[in-house]
Amino acid sequence: MKYIRHENIFVLIGGILLFALLIWWIRSGDIRESKKLEEQNLEMDSITKMRSWRVYIIAGFGIIAFVLKL
Repeated sequence: MKYIRHENIFVLIGGILLFALLIWWIRSGDIRESKKLEEQNLEMDSITKMRSWRVYIIAGFGIIAFVLKL
């Protein structure tokens, strides 16, 4: 990790936590929705799955960007 100059460590840690919470929130929503659909003997459609993966990718890149700033 690079030496931190002119950067607030709390901003970096907060950004990492924000993106991690975003991933956790979307994942927990997917689990709840899939359980609800299983009770009705249905499956999650591809559009809903794609929306989740877009969020995972965006948040993953955000975490990587904040980690590389450290």
